[in-house]
Amino acid sequence: MSKNLDMYKDFEEDDNPFVNPFEEQTDDDDVLNKHIPKFIKEGGLPESEPSITPVKTHDSDKLTDLTSDIPNNNVEHTPNENNPTVDNPTKDIYNIDDKILEVREKQKAFLEKYRLIVNVTNVCRQLPDGRILSSNNNKSGSSGSANASFQNRQRSLNNFRAGDVILYLEISTNLPTFRKKVNKNIIKSYKEFENFAIYLQDFRMNHFHDFFPPAIPLNKTSYGLNNTEDLIQCKLNFQKWFDQRVLKNVPLLKLEELSVFLESDFNSYIPMNGSINLNNNTTTSMTSANHSKDSMNSNDTMVSPTEQLKRKTLKQLQPPFDPVEELAVFRPLIKNWRKHLQKFQIDMFKYCKHKQQLSTQETNLGKQFLAISDSTDLILKTSTNNGRPLSAADDPKNYHNMYKKVGKTLQTIGDLNSIMATFDMASLYDDLEWCGRDLYNVKEQLTNRHFLMREFKSVSLDIEKYEQHLKKIKLKREIDPLKVHELVKNIQKLKELQVFYKSKLQQLTNNLIIDKESVIKTWETNTLESLKNFALKNIEYERKKLNVLERVKNDVRKTDKLGGLSRLGRKNLEPYNPSIEEHSIKDDDSWSGDKRVPHQDNFKGTLSQNATEIYEKEEKNKSEENNEHREFNENDNYFCSLSTKKFAASLIGQN
Repeated sequence: MSKNLDMYKDFEEDDNPFVNPFEEQTDDDDVLNKHIPKFIKEGGLPESEPSITPVKTHDSDKLTDLTSDIPNNNVEHTPNENNPTVDNPTKDIYNIDDKILEVREKQKAFLEKYRLIVNVTNVCRQLPDGRILSSNNNKSGSSGSANASFQNRQRSLNNFRAGDVILYLEISTNLPTFRKKVNKNIIKSYKEFENFAIYLQDFRMNHFHDFFPPAIPLNKTSYGLNNTEDLIQCKLNFQKWFDQRVLKNVPLLKLEELSVFLESDFNSYIPMNGSINLNNNTTTSMTSANHSKDSMNSNDTMVSPTEQLKRKTLKQLQPPFDPVEELAVFRPLIKNWRKHLQKFQIDMFKYCKHKQQLSTQETNLGKQFLAISDSTDLILKTSTNNGRPLSAADDPKNYHNMYKKVGKTLQTIGDLNSIMATFDMASLYDDLEWCGRDLYNVKEQLTNRHFLMREFKSVSLDIEKYEQHLKKIKLKREIDPLKVHELVKNIQKLKELQVFYKSKLQQLTNNLIIDKESVIKTWETNTLESLKNFALKNIEYERKKLNVLERVKNDVRKTDKLGGLSRLGRKNLEPYNPSIEEHSIKDDDSWSGDKRVPHQDNFKGTLSQNATEIYEKEEKNKSEENNEHREFNENDNYFCSLSTKKFAASLIGQN
């Protein structure tokens, strides 16, 4: 029992909706009100503040106090300068320097004490019983004696879309919100991840959270559903999502919804706030090659259409003044980042589409060359009919081999271009799509903060208006007690709402400033990694294409005695010697003209090595100089010598 007493010690009351059930009840407080979770309080019951004390007497009893202050004459008194103004409630909200340091220390101490480890062990597109669900499967089923198995089968079929990914997880944690410390063989469908993401992205005023909600990875990649690379990439993406965006997010770790999501049975998770994926659509925010335009609604939840229309209308208004400079600059930065990202995605999609079309045309052209290679007998017949004997260099077999090799080479080049187009979409486009969805969530959360600031300001203005109206009533000779009672009651409710908005705005501002750094750092590293992988793979396949083109060069030049170049109008050439060509291919690189020298450990290039050799030869031919001390001459460098400059000019084609 003593072990459970300190279970919720590190969960602050402001951040955590849990209360220690083993705490002794010494006071006579209402147990039900004490154990109300935070998500219920945010729905309509604001938390208590020290500045607000419970009213023990009825508001109508204060009527005598109000009437006693009424002056006998009709002279209006000027308001006291010490009375609180509208700006007084907001003066402590944006003094965040000391508070941010305190929040950072608390989060650091929390991560040192509590740990959550999630490993994605396997990813597949099959149901847990081994079946593969397709869109043509009958979902009605047949009634039998095994009612439980029938219900499980119906639940898995009704909640599982064709082509959805299924993840197998292993969880180890010491968080008190989890029932077990170690959970193995946890099975989760992609639809459950979507429901959890919609819960985190809920934009209603009393439901949105105090951090940037992370966007889940894509359901499928551009590799295709029948490739192992698709499952490998999905596994890496989900593991990266857990490691970077979930396991290091302290406000998210304190949510009970996370434990409910991870510990629930397969396809049984439903968010506690009622936000579910209503139309079975994937929640994306940009047009992707993997999803249709009909499934682009990111707010596809059980929220009423009037609330969605109200949000769209409020987003058209000018945002309020933000005293926090970091967040005020961060929203337009994210907006421009996502805007340019979408433009780059459109260009990238067009580039890959044209590259795929080019590969198809290259393959068709290769087939036509193969058809030409089969018609070399016609060349032999036409030459014999004309009475012109064929030389050894003009043998039709040479043309047959040339057209055949050229056709196969073009088909290989087309296949390589098709592979490169697919890889470009899978490596760079999909990562940018995921990044754009996450940036959209960041922008929407900053918009939620603007809405909260606007609500807080409007509540403060309403309080001021009611207080001024109450002062006018006090100056009258006859006072209606019902109006006074109603005014006092409205002011009290507005002040409670003001305290709730103030505390939520403070907490939201502090957490967003801390989470801003992690979001930028995460997507900077991920984007640079994607660009690096994209560049290295393109370099690798371009080298493969050059290697394929090198192999066909000899077959092209063996067609006639001038090396096949006579068809280009070049007649002033020496006779072709195939032995020299084969020797040059073994020793040199025929595309660049450099010798194939293996790179050493210092990674010096060919130019640097040859320049060093030339400089050493020049040093041997120079006369020995005296060992006297002389000043440093910047021209006395082997990179500045005349012969080295000529050699470098010859490499780039300048004489």
